[in-house]
Amino acid sequence: MASNNDIIRPGISKAYLEQNQITHVTEEEATTRCGCPTEGLIIPYYDIERNPIHDPVERPFCRLRKDSGVAGNKYHQT
Repeated sequence: MASNNDIIRPGISKAYLEQNQITHVTEEEATTRCGCPTEGLIIPYYDIERNPIHDPVERPFCRLRKDSGVAGNKYHQT
């Protein structure tokens, strides 16, 4: 697993990843944050004023970009 300082995405700068709080999570963290037990990158979503967007149960909305294409899909969203 890469540490958050080691995240590299083609065409995306480290500064952008840090500024937008895109982080790598373990299976346990992914399960807690978005209900999907797969390692990957958590991509949080914000409104125009940089406030986190929440789902109906007040959990911050995010997407998980899975490290592997488990079950044929690359992303899981809350």
